[in-house]
Amino acid sequence: NCAGVAIGLDRLLMVLAGKSNIEEVLSFLSS
Repeated sequence: NCAGVAIGLDRLLMVLAGKSNIEEVLSFLSS
């Protein structure tokens, strides 16, 4: 369940941040 929620948040954050910032979002989530 946690993984599914994380994927959903990833997608939401990518949309909110703009797809140009995907790498920044992913690096933030990974840290």
